[in-house]
Amino acid sequence: MTSTMGGDPDGGAIDISIVIRTYNEARWLPELLAAIDRQTMHGMTREIVLVDSGSTDGTVQIAQEHGCRIVRIEQHRFSFGRSLNTGCHAARGRWLVFISGHCIPTDADWLHNLVTPLARGLCVYAYGRQQGHPELTRFSEGQLFRKYYPETSAVPQEGFFCNNANAALLRSVWRLHPFDEELTGLEDMALAKKLRDAGHATGYVAGFATSAETSRGDCWRQTWRSASMIRLTGIPAICRSSPTRHGRTVSNSAISSCSPRR
Repeated sequence: MTSTMGGDPDGGAIDISIVIRTYNEARWLPELLAAIDRQTMHGMTREIVLVDSGSTDGTVQIAQEHGCRIVRIEQHRFSFGRSLNTGCHAARGRWLVFISGHCIPTDADWLHNLVTPLARGLCVYAYGRQQGHPELTRFSEGQLFRKYYPETSAVPQEGFFCNNANAALLRSVWRLHPFDEELTGLEDMALAKKLRDAGHATGYVAGFATSAETSRGDCWRQTWRSASMIRLTGIPAICRSSPTRHGRTVSNSAISSCSPRR
């Protein structure tokens, strides 16, 4: 298929590369892949690149059976930024879409709506709305999702809040500004701030959420910490030490299934 959308002149062989970071995501990955299959592509082409860091629960086998391209990163070398850069190096699309292995798009136009601001030149980096799993998310967690992932889009947005659990980035921009591989977290906001300081626009797409389970509060605590550090200091609180396994939440609208995962 030929894309009917404009955008990044440094286009790849296909339109969209969906990069999924995984570590033992067998519980949710089939649902995520099925949701990706249901996307309305609007003439665009896409591929799925799965970056795995040592899963032992059948995650890689599920991805292989689904036809994903598999790349691996050694567990001891894992960081969020390094995992994403590994997937981006393997990707062929002009637009790079990131979604966590425990996040499920809730709408067939999730992918199209997430990349549209990039294709129209409105911003170079966008992230989407997140909501908790309707049966698993605690009330307090749901309140946090609603606070930091509102129902109104902002393209471009003020500030540099961002979340790679459900995001899209121009590949040409990533080539010039790859993710920081030394950070143990908040690599998304570190890049968003860097891009803002360089004069680029970022955006928030609220139209269609991704949904995921929340477990033990890890995801919403990460969101709260990120937002708090920006509000208090204007600079993300980022550690440069050993890798961690804390999970993230997701998408333009997606359901997030976060426990301590990639």
